[in-house]
Amino acid sequence: MSSNKYKDFDQLVKQITQSTKSNELSKTIQEIESNKQYIIDIQLKKLLKLHDKSFKMKCVSPTEELYKKYRRQMRKDGDLQNQAAEIDRDLRIIETAMDIIKQK
Repeated sequence: MSSNKYKDFDQLVKQITQSTKSNELSKTIQEIESNKQYIIDIQLKKLLKLHDKSFKMKCVSPTEELYKKYRRQMRKDGDLQNQAAEIDRDLRIIETAMDIIKQK
């Protein structure tokens, strides 16, 4: 195409897209814009909710369950460690008391 044809084509496109008259193209453009708003305002929000719900079900909930399950076990282990420390302390006290009794 020659440069004049490009210019003519550009002018025609500008005329159509910037026209304030109601025609088939302007209706189509308006429909596209309203669809775009619907997608952004409604569908995107629904998609985000679905993604959040799916992410929670696949990642967050199982992690919480593991935490709850092993937290109880860690508490038991922590209690066991404390009990072992108390027993060790009591044995040292008994040992020391026996040494004192033997010395007398």
